[in-house]
Amino acid sequence: MTNGTSTSGKTSGLAIAALVLSILICFPLFPLVGLILGIVAMVKINSNPNLGGKGLAIAAIIVGGVGIFISFGVTAAVAIPAFISYIRSAKQAEVDGRLHEIARSAQSYYGAEHMTATGAALPPQFPASTPVTPERSCAENADGRCQPDPAAWQNPTWQALNFSISEPHYYRYQFVSEGTAFTARALGDLDNDGIFSTFELTGQGTPDGRVTISPGIFENLPTE
Repeated sequence: MTNGTSTSGKTSGLAIAALVLSILICFPLFPLVGLILGIVAMVKINSNPNLGGKGLAIAAIIVGGVGIFISFGVTAAVAIPAFISYIRSAKQAEVDGRLHEIARSAQSYYGAEHMTATGAALPPQFPASTPVTPERSCAENADGRCQPDPAAWQNPTWQALNFSISEPHYYRYQFVSEGTAFTARALGDLDNDGIFSTFELTGQGTPDGRVTISPGIFENLPTE
């Protein structure tokens, strides 16, 4: 016997197959299968003195182990950032729904009739601006979310827009009014680094009570 193979018997086909599969690191599962087959081949070769290919089986086990490390490392390098991006995108879905909710309410408010304290009709206009609500950053909380707080939404404008949030949320909101134009804004700090992402949806009113809402949401540093 030379180099772990038998001169009187045949080379193990299983050992050969194991080595071939172990080399194919472009297919993530193949090195794992090759490693397993290499171990099985090694057991069979050790129990059968007429069966050669021990060196091939050992090579399959080594190459398979390295292949697993490389292939799963590459997979993790791609999958982890993609997963993080997916989570952030899921969180940002909150923004889209909330800003459009504010915009629809502002549109309804603008088209409704409003009176002064003396009963005189007011021209179409949006309600006054609000501060950023809630006051504190959601990132300051352990889970990165603001907890429901009905008191935070008692500002007259939020009441006029019939807007409040009754479940945990990642972003804070603001309504900026210029009378016949508005900006609905969301601010977030998903990675808690003190740098805020900003999302804005704008609207413009006309003297006859119509409102045009921007077709898309403006984003600045959306992944922060």
